[in-house]
Parts: sequence; structure tokens; C-alpha cells
Amino acid sequence: MKVPEVISTRVKKLNCYLGQLKSLQNIDLQKFKDDPKIHFTAERCLHLAIESVLDMGNHLIAASGMEEPKDYEDIVTTLGKAKVFPPEFVGKVKGLGKFRNILVHA
Repeated sequence: MKVPEVISTRVKKLNCYLGQLKSLQNIDLQKFKDDPKIHFTAERCLHLAIESVLDMGNHLIAASGMEEPKDYEDIVTTLGKAKVFPPEFVGKVKGLGKFRNILVHA
């Protein structure tokens, strides 16, 4: 699969996950905490959305011949240094890789 196809596929998936998260955004906090289905849906969609972003980043880095990132957090930093992501975006998503690890392992 070529990079544009990978990106297109991941963007479609990302939009799906974001749509699911958007449908949960107005749920009362107590209901969110009390209903495991809602909580788990949000958690899983966040995880998959982050995975989609990081996967797209990895493909862009590999296709461009940039230095291979050492970890998930380094993907965003590498793309920022290469000016693929603007500095304000990099600042906003700093910690994405660490948050992914918390979702997966905690």
C-alpha cells in the first residue's frame, strides 16, 4: 500500500473515531463515570484515534527518509522539526505518545 492510500485509509478511520467521541461529548459526567460502556467506548476511540495519527506520522517519516523516531512521542517532534506540522500544533499534541501508552498499559 502506498503512502497516500495509507493516509487516506487512516483519515477515514480517524474521522469515524472522532465522530464516536463527538457523540459522547455532551453526556453528563456522572453518567459517563457510571456507565462502563460509555467510558470504554471513549477510551477505545481515543486510543484508536491516537494510533491513527501516529501511524500516519510513521508512514510520512518513512516515505520521506527522515530519521526514524525512537518512540511514539518522537513522531510528532520529528514531523514538527521537518515543518510538516506547524509549531503550534506540535505544542498542542505534545504528550500524545505518552497518553497513548497510558491508554494501552494503564
